[in-house]
Amino acid sequence: SDLFTSSLNMLNSINELFSKELNLDVKKIYKESGDKKAYRLYYSQQEEVYKIYNYLYKDSTIYLERKKHKFNDTINKIKNKKNRIDSINKLRIDLKSFIKENKIKQKDFAKSINVSPLWLSEFLTGKKLTIPDEVQQKIIAKKENYDTDLIQNIGEWK
Repeated sequence: SDLFTSSLNMLNSINELFSKELNLDVKKIYKESGDKKAYRLYYSQQEEVYKIYNYLYKDSTIYLERKKHKFNDTINKIKNKKNRIDSINKLRIDLKSFIKENKIKQKDFAKSINVSPLWLSEFLTGKKLTIPDEVQQKIIAKKENYDTDLIQNIGEWK
């Protein structure tokens, strides 16, 4: 997350402070494109962002409300992304088990949800880390209606 945009001197000071006070690795500072005097400081690890947030705002009574609000937005984005990743990983594990327990060929399941066998294989092995919402919904619906589909389409699944 790009938490800080400022002058090079200010970001160097912030970088040193967080390294010393929070035991964070010194980060590379990037020049902002198009602006001769603006630079950005990124922290990508979730625990780093939480440490910084707590350092700046825990038990603080003086802070800029708009800055805290912006930081809260960043924290919420991180939480939403983590929840989404957790949900996808759970779906991956459940789907692997479902396919194995029901002795379904991956290519047949892929066809039933309108994705390529390669895409499904990469999703199941973790090479695909994201999943379009419509595919996720198709997988869930297919699992829920498997017995009904099997009876109605017995020839298509073999």
